[in-house]
Amino acid sequence: MARQDIAGLLTGISSTQQPVQPIPGTPGFRGQFGAARAQGLGAGVGRMMRGGAPSTQERIQGAMFELSSPTTDGTAKDTATRIADLTKLARVQQVQGNTAAAAQTAAQVQQLREQALKVQQSKAALASREDVAAQVRSAGYGKIADAIVSEAGSGNKVALEGGIKLLTNLAQPPKKTILTPEEEFGLASRKSLFDADVKTVTGAAEKAGNRFTQYAPIVAQMKELTDQVEFGAGSVPLATVNQTLHSLGSKLGLDVGTLDPEADATLTYNSLSKRLKALLLEAQKGAISNLENTEITKNTANPSQTSNQAQALVNFLEAGLESDLNRSAAQRAWLEQTKSLTGFDAAWRQYVEDFPRTSGFTVDEDPLTKDKTVVSNFEMVKENFNLFNQLYLPSKGKAPVFVNKQGKGMTVDKIKKEIVQDRLNEMKKVSNNPNWKPTKQQKSLAELEARKNIGKLITLRISNGTYTVAK
Repeated sequence: MARQDIAGLLTGISSTQQPVQPIPGTPGFRGQFGAARAQGLGAGVGRMMRGGAPSTQERIQGAMFELSSPTTDGTAKDTATRIADLTKLARVQQVQGNTAAAAQTAAQVQQLREQALKVQQSKAALASREDVAAQVRSAGYGKIADAIVSEAGSGNKVALEGGIKLLTNLAQPPKKTILTPEEEFGLASRKSLFDADVKTVTGAAEKAGNRFTQYAPIVAQMKELTDQVEFGAGSVPLATVNQTLHSLGSKLGLDVGTLDPEADATLTYNSLSKRLKALLLEAQKGAISNLENTEITKNTANPSQTSNQAQALVNFLEAGLESDLNRSAAQRAWLEQTKSLTGFDAAWRQYVEDFPRTSGFTVDEDPLTKDKTVVSNFEMVKENFNLFNQLYLPSKGKAPVFVNKQGKGMTVDKIKKEIVQDRLNEMKKVSNNPNWKPTKQQKSLAELEARKNIGKLITLRISNGTYTVAK
């Protein structure tokens, strides 16, 4: 490749005007060296003649510095200018034989190009999302358009994909097929059922969102109050707590009567929390399994709650609100895939029984002192949430079967039993007793282990390839 003219590239001055450097050991070196010395003296004289103006070499160095600088006269360069300048600099460095510097500059250019591409893609995506929203809105679907706009930047594409699908369907030319009266009736019936299902899903999602918005902050405040209220015999009136509880009850729309600063705070708390539980259980039917509803009712049935019971109740209500949202999202996904809500309720019941929403209530008792410690108190098991679409939707509600690397099928119940047995084996090993037998309490602790870890374990084994979900 012909050697490029660096001075010409950067300064507009031809390389023929630059001094030739003498090379030791070559013919004529002494003459060249003498000429170079003379030229150096001439350069000094030339600088004096130029009134101190920079030489060509100095101008080259200055130009290279300007190319590498991210600013010009104190003002930041735009990305396009930076890319152009650094590309030019990399070419100069390559011509100079400084390949390491050229490679670093080329890497900077590539990084800037990637950043510019991401900015362009982000702008294009936003413009595309806004365009889709505008088209959907003009088609008469204002709420869907609002959802498309509101989910921008969240990483969620549910509303956007739904809007695109809607526009695609609207763009389809009408079919000219002539239907029989029976076919027309069947088509109208299916459309009517689908429209009713869409209305059900939309209403459920709206109600779940509204309940979460209204009740979640109140449940959070009640959770904080469990540490302040003195539960059990001898509890004292707490005017501040009473005032807070009275305010919460009013927000819930409950008839709490006139505020009595002398009333026992625990009585107010017990009344409010149980009424809230009844209100939410009725509103969230199906979000949590019947087994867990029975468990919480049994453990909070006393007229006077202990601190543990109060904590259990708010933990359960918190899980219920989250599960309600989870259910509405799963219901929407079911309708989108199957075009009908038929079978969804049964599939959801199976799911929440297989993957409980809470840890339930378990007490561990010291065999020597008989002291009891609460080890689970209806805390939310987050790892058991958001598995419906992956495990139950593809099979349209059938219980999932997991196939291991040996080709053996495993059900959820089998995996739970495996977790329980592993826990019991650990207890036996620790006991150093070959004839060890688990007590009822120890079995409960092992079952708690399975209840809390079933979702986490299955998710891990699917992600690392230990399990595949049978179709």
